[in-house]
Amino acid sequence: MTLEEIIEVLKKQPLQSQVLTRLVVLAYNAGDVLKTVYYALHYGDGLSDPAYRAEIVCALADAYTQIRVLLRFLGFDEEEIKRLGEKRLQEFLLTRMRK
Repeated sequence: MTLEEIIEVLKKQPLQSQVLTRLVVLAYNAGDVLKTVYYALHYGDGLSDPAYRAEIVCALADAYTQIRVLLRFLGFDEEEIKRLGEKRLQEFLLTRMRK
């Protein structure tokens, strides 16, 4: 299935088509990334540990996909949001990190 096809399926489900639900799922995915990184650093051999690395990749993929779904639900252009995010990070690096 393409992302567009997945979104069409989500839109047919009342709960799944709500923006708040998408945000909750995204928060859950972000928590999964955090949990896995924490475990890798404290219980594994660090971020290069293959078992934890595989879990981190899956958690990041889930979070990334939820962001893309959320952007589509809200009608935002993915490339425009990407450029804006990179620009804002650059501004942060150039202004706030100099202090």
